[in-house]
Amino acid sequence: MLNSSGDDDNCTMSTLMAKCTGLYYVIDPNCVKLGGHNVFHVIVMLMIAFTVACLSLCPFGLYDWSNDVTQCILQIMIMINFSFGCFKAYMIVRHSDDIRRCLDVTRFDFVSCAPADPDTTRILQKCRNVTSMFTGWFAATSHFVLLVWTLLPFFIVGAHVEIKNRDGSFSYYHFNPYNMYFLVSSETYNEWHLFFHFVEWMFGICFVLFMVLFDTFMVTLCVTITCQMRGIADAYKKLGHGRRTTTAASKFWFGGEIESDNSNNEHLRDLKILINHHQAVLGRRVVYIRLREESLEIGEFE
Repeated sequence: MLNSSGDDDNCTMSTLMAKCTGLYYVIDPNCVKLGGHNVFHVIVMLMIAFTVACLSLCPFGLYDWSNDVTQCILQIMIMINFSFGCFKAYMIVRHSDDIRRCLDVTRFDFVSCAPADPDTTRILQKCRNVTSMFTGWFAATSHFVLLVWTLLPFFIVGAHVEIKNRDGSFSYYHFNPYNMYFLVSSETYNEWHLFFHFVEWMFGICFVLFMVLFDTFMVTLCVTITCQMRGIADAYKKLGHGRRTTTAASKFWFGGEIESDNSNNEHLRDLKILINHHQAVLGRRVVYIRLREESLEIGEFE
């Protein structure tokens, strides 16, 4: 679990970033409850419901605008990408407990020997810098693009979108962020274009929050597991080099086998510790792969 104090010195994932994206609150078991459910789970599900409600109108738009190839392609792209974003958000809510346990691997002390090993500490510090920079830029860029895309119609005065209807006639819609189909005439859409502009902005912000929430977690976990495994691999290479040779250690090999019954064998103890650390990291990796594969089952159709 991420550090609630906000101390990122011993964690590869920025607690501040996790709080800004909402991930911290979604996976927090002690968060405020609403009807027995995490209030942030409820908020995310409401955002998903709103997005799905808007997407449910797209097939009607595909029917009415079937003669306009450009608009049909745009509507199909919106349906596919935004549906994938909803699925990602649902995955976070559904597997919040697994994600919370998975994020334990982002702690420097998840592998007990890591804080004492300067090389492993250096690897994890570099991992923290890389993940913090990537997730920060990814979140900032996503919100900046949404902001520009939302404000662009206000700077293109008098711009309209020409759409060819099914009967061959043409309709002209005020230029808005997505110009989605809302079961209203072009006259009504143009008269209430600010209201529809606001709805489409909410539609876009939900998508950006979904993508940032899921992708920052997945990228951070992927890089962290890789670095933890690299640290363990380095520890395997240095196994026994830091121990003083003792009488017991000099009898480490006897008849070609390790004296497993020697309780003073420090080398064997270190080996067992490394194996336990390796298995612990692999356990988190299994959960990560399962989450990734479930998301790719839908994402491969994107």
